[in-house]
Amino acid sequence: MKRMVRSLLLLGLIATSAPAATYDLFLIPDGSSRWYEHTYGGFHQLDQYREDGTNPGNDGAYQISELPNFVPLGNGQGDAFPYENIFANIGTLTYDTGTGNITDLTLDFEPFVAPDNFAFIQAFGVPPYTTSVTNVSGSVTLDGSEVTAIDNLTSDITFTYDATGVGAGMLDYVGTFTITNNQFTLAVDDANFIAALGENYRLEWDVTGTAIPEPASGLLLLGGLGLMLRRRRR
Repeated sequence: MKRMVRSLLLLGLIATSAPAATYDLFLIPDGSSRWYEHTYGGFHQLDQYREDGTNPGNDGAYQISELPNFVPLGNGQGDAFPYENIFANIGTLTYDTGTGNITDLTLDFEPFVAPDNFAFIQAFGVPPYTTSVTNVSGSVTLDGSEVTAIDNLTSDITFTYDATGVGAGMLDYVGTFTITNNQFTLAVDDANFIAALGENYRLEWDVTGTAIPEPASGLLLLGGLGLMLRRRRR
């Protein structure tokens, strides 16, 4: 009896000791992806390029009130999607190599959407936002040790501007990041009251597209499409 118990315990230990693996996440956003600064009535869209302003070719801003038309707002200095439709190495995904269950996720959207000192509030010395991810769950399909598909992933995501230097505290913009059958959705639409502005400061990240299961596959796909990683001049 004792020998049977020891055997069962050993089998249980073996079954739960599959190693974890991590790879760099590679996203290709759709051209319809947008970033909104609702408080000032403007938005940027990845596949829309202005022909006027100080930097022709930038992706905005446009007037929200004029949608579905793209009517320019301001002098066109901003470029919310400087890396176009290539979000390479935007984060890491960790999964159990035995079960395919996703155990961890890290993301950093700041270089790819509204980077550097892009938002109006940053004109007052507020540094770039940070990204944090919580409540991660989901699974991937494995072929041996290689991920062939991201079946489902759900997570809560928070973008934080540290506005303590201007007396506004930590400004959290909370939403979700999900992947279903390799299609991702970033949905963040939130507001924070800022006394210095006397109003709620509302921002929105509305980004969708394809998550490449493995970075090597992503590079092959990009090579086949003839796309080239580049950062547009801002």
